[in-house]
Amino acid sequence: MKRVVVVGAGLAGLTVGSKLVSSGLKPLVVEREPHVGGQCRSLQYGEYTFDVGKHCFDHSQDEVAEFVLSHCGQTMVGVPRKKVGCYFRGAYREELGVGRLRYLPVSVLVRGLWDLVWSRTSADRRSLRGAVEACYGRTFYDTLVRQRIERVLGVPCDQVHVDVGTLLWLIPPKEQLSRAALLGKALRRLRNVRAPRTDGGPPKAFEAFYPSPRGFGDFCEALAQAVMAGGGTVQTVASIESLQVRQGRVTGVVINGRLEEVDEVVWTGELHPLLKQLGLTDEPPPPSVNLILFNFEMAGSPTHDYFWVEYADPDPLIYRASVSTLHRPANAPAGHYGITAEVACRSHEPIWNDPASYVEAVQEALVRTDFVPDRGSFGPCHIERIPRVWLILDVDYQERLERSLAHLAREASNVHLTNPAGGGFQTIGHIVRRALEVSRRIAELPPRSPELVGSMG
Repeated sequence: MKRVVVVGAGLAGLTVGSKLVSSGLKPLVVEREPHVGGQCRSLQYGEYTFDVGKHCFDHSQDEVAEFVLSHCGQTMVGVPRKKVGCYFRGAYREELGVGRLRYLPVSVLVRGLWDLVWSRTSADRRSLRGAVEACYGRTFYDTLVRQRIERVLGVPCDQVHVDVGTLLWLIPPKEQLSRAALLGKALRRLRNVRAPRTDGGPPKAFEAFYPSPRGFGDFCEALAQAVMAGGGTVQTVASIESLQVRQGRVTGVVINGRLEEVDEVVWTGELHPLLKQLGLTDEPPPPSVNLILFNFEMAGSPTHDYFWVEYADPDPLIYRASVSTLHRPANAPAGHYGITAEVACRSHEPIWNDPASYVEAVQEALVRTDFVPDRGSFGPCHIERIPRVWLILDVDYQERLERSLAHLAREASNVHLTNPAGGGFQTIGHIVRRALEVSRRIAELPPRSPELVGSMG
């Protein structure tokens, strides 16, 4: 039987582990934290439940949906996934798309359509600025993209790779249309579309489903139980001290001082720590963005029915705000609800080192943007700090990544990555789909013959 160690008991690692046990293997899933779930766990404060960020599963992803429902189908609830973007200091509350450009301020729309035809970018096309300007022109880039990205990353858009666009669901089209064709497409889409709500009303809904009864972390707990029920092991508070390599393969993993012989290793975290363990890099880790969660207990009921708002203006302190009870009312006691305000920051910023001193500023931002009616409804605040949520990928990262992956394939060919981008942003669906692909590949590999296993080197 193949011996598999899965490093990381977040959503990716637990998905891999549960699929491997269904294939007859008995993987060891190790996690350095005292809990499973990673950034997909749920937090309990008395009768209140908050997720680490806002998560749900898209029902349209067939393979992912089938897997999720097979493990947690009895406790899943269908929900309308409602979200809005807050632009122009709250005057425009809608997810922006080509079909809604007509509702932008007239001056922005006119300049934007002019740029769409005539402007050209001098920025590196590998950069987010260059890619977006090439597709949509300078005005739409400046108005709808630059502020949104730079306020989260703290880095100019011409210094980060276009892949960072997925951080905020901004993905330039794969089809390379000419400016004239893109303008024609925009003009066709400008007809017969509904106006966005400017009164805080509900935006368009997208069907999704959500674990119950105790939040998104329930799904991760169910996966961990499935791993153990199938004969696998889930070990928390587990430190990977070293990897032993022989003839281009990892043959052993030292975990909390104990050597585990392995045939295959699944690595679910950032690429840099893996390369460091293998002695394949002496570079510092890439810079990153942290997330602070301000989880408020609230009195009364929410004043709207959209699950989260993403703030695109440069001045609000908050990156995103969400309501915990709209997916599941039992996430708070009767007559109450929960709000999570997410603040993106770097490790050197004062708010990261002393978030408690910013609670009143966060409350003020929620009231000022009409997410909360007044300061009187706020109850206790529970603060969580989540480090290294997003990596800041510079314009040259793709070339370095390809070299690193090639080097890894030569030196440790039996290491499988669930995040081949090296630790960048992934959606929930992407995480599960990639983990399913990795688990299938491992299950289909032939067993290692005894003479090839050899002794530890």
